[in-house]
Amino acid sequence: MGIESFGIVESVGGIELSIERMNVVVLWTHVSSYMGACWRALAEYEDVELSVLAWRTSLAQNNVAFDDRVVAGVPRIELVSDQDTLLGEKVRSLLTRERPDVVLVAGWGTKAYRQELTKLCKERWQQNNGWRPRVLMGMDTPWRGGWRQYFAKVALGRYFKSVDGVLVAGVGAQEYARRLGFSQDRIYRGLYAWDESMALRVDRIEAPGQAFLFVGRYVPAKGLNVLLDAYEIYRQRVEEPWELRCCGAGPMGELMVGREGVVDFGFVQPNELPLKFSNVGVFVLPSLYEPWGVAIAEAMGCGLPVICTDRCGAGWDLIEEGITGWRIRSGDVEALADALHEAHRSKDRLRGMGHEAKRVAGGFTAHAWGQRIRRIARELVGGEGGRVS
Repeated sequence: MGIESFGIVESVGGIELSIERMNVVVLWTHVSSYMGACWRALAEYEDVELSVLAWRTSLAQNNVAFDDRVVAGVPRIELVSDQDTLLGEKVRSLLTRERPDVVLVAGWGTKAYRQELTKLCKERWQQNNGWRPRVLMGMDTPWRGGWRQYFAKVALGRYFKSVDGVLVAGVGAQEYARRLGFSQDRIYRGLYAWDESMALRVDRIEAPGQAFLFVGRYVPAKGLNVLLDAYEIYRQRVEEPWELRCCGAGPMGELMVGREGVVDFGFVQPNELPLKFSNVGVFVLPSLYEPWGVAIAEAMGCGLPVICTDRCGAGWDLIEEGITGWRIRSGDVEALADALHEAHRSKDRLRGMGHEAKRVAGGFTAHAWGQRIRRIARELVGGEGGRVS
C-alpha cells in the first residue's frame, strides 16, 4: 500500500502538520492478552492501518491456553498454528497484499518470517518494485555470552541486514542487540507492555491480603521448585504464615500436591487475574530465566509490590529495592526465603509500596506501547533512524 496522505492534522508547537497514513504488519508468535491490548492500542490511531499474523497457543505445547477472545477487537488479525506448513505462503501473501510501510516481527526464531522478510528486502526487490518495508525486529533474548549467541551474528547475517530497527525488552536484550552489530541509534526499548484495563477490575481491599501469589507456567525456568522450598523455610520462621497461591499449568504442577499452605488454582484466564491480584499482598516471580516478565508489570500495575530474581528483565526496569519490591539472586532458596520473610514483616508498608509500584508500572502500559510503536514507525519510514529510548 505504501504511506499515503490521510488528511489528519496534528499540532506541534502551534504549527499544524499533515499526518500521513501508515500500513503496519505484525508477524508475531504466540498470542497473549497483553499483546492483544497492545495491538488494539496501536490500531486506535486513525493514521495506522494494522494487520496481524500470530500463533494460537496450545495447552499441550505451551502450558497455556489463552482464549482467542484475548485478541478480540484487533482488526484484521489471522491466527495460525506454529506448525502450519503453509505459513511461508501466508506470510508472502500478506506482505504482497498489504505492501506495508513497516513490519514488526517477533525475533528470528520463525523460519517462515525470517525467510520471507529476507527475500522481500533484497536489493533486486527494491529495484523491481519500488517498494521496501522498514523492518522493526522485536527481541527479548538477553546477552549471556554463550557460543550460540556469538554464532547468531554470522548465521543470521543476511536476515539482520534487512532489519532497520530493533525493539528490545530490557537492558540484557539491548546489550545483545548491540553485540549483533546494531548501532545504538537503531535500538529502541519497550518491546512488552501490560494491559492497564486489568487495574480497573481489581477490587483492592483497604489492607493488603496476607498471601503470596505466583502466576506463570509450571516449568523449571520459572523457578517453581525454588519457590516451594523457600516457602517451606519461610513457614518455619513465622507463627502465622501466609498462603502461597499459584496460577498456571505445566509438568511441575504435581510438586504442589500436599504442600501445606500452597493453593493451586491451575491455569487462570487473563480476565480472571484481577480477582487473584485483589486478595494478596505480594507477587512472587522466582524465574531462573525470564527475558522480561509481563506478569511483574501486571501485578505492579494492579497495586502489588513484587519479589523477583535478577534474571527477570522487568525487575531491572521496575523494581526499586524496598520501595516497589525486592530483587534477589536467581536459584537462591535462602535469599528467596529471606525475601518472603521480609515481605511478611513489612505488611504495614505493603499498601504504600503497592501505590508506588502502580505509579512505576504506568510507564509500561499498552497505551504507552501503541504510542511508542507509532512514533518509531514514523521515524523508520522517515529515514531518521532509531535511538535508545
